[in-house]
Amino acid sequence: MLEIALRNAIDKHYQQHLNQPDWLKYNSQPSGLFYDPSLRNQAGRFEQAEKVNSTIIALRKNYSHDKVVAGLSFGFWRFMFSGIQFKVFGNTLLQIFPNRPKGINQKNIYQKLTDINNLRNRIAHHEPICFDVNNKPSILYSQRHFQDILELLEWLGYPPIQILSNLESPEKEWKKIQKIR
Repeated sequence: MLEIALRNAIDKHYQQHLNQPDWLKYNSQPSGLFYDPSLRNQAGRFEQAEKVNSTIIALRKNYSHDKVVAGLSFGFWRFMFSGIQFKVFGNTLLQIFPNRPKGINQKNIYQKLTDINNLRNRIAHHEPICFDVNNKPSILYSQRHFQDILELLEWLGYPPIQILSNLESPEKEWKKIQKIR
């Protein structure tokens, strides 16, 4: 749910801020913002532009801006908050968080999104998420990142409890793990 809410908020923001309904396609062209020289990686590649362009190519005749938005990974959207990317696109992206507490900045958001992305990848690769450094059952790692998800949804302006009410909750699993301890 967070991924969908985040990508849709970023998309809406840049459509308005850049005054470009198809801002992803437009900015993944050589003259676009994704080709800003400061975004060139160590290998000389413009990875974000390549991700957008490969998604567009994969869609072929089924191309639409909305399909490109949906086709890009959580990692892509997370990277929009990295220092360089954030700056290239105008330092305005924090506006998508109307309920963000004072003092929470781009670096804080990027770190939370990175941690959530790492949790998501661990789950996707069937890696354990409920053990401590001594390999004993612990719910702290998953609880902390679940709290980050709830916070970000709240900051985006969504009531997290209502949004997640129809989804399976981790609390039941946490209780099982606590019984093992």
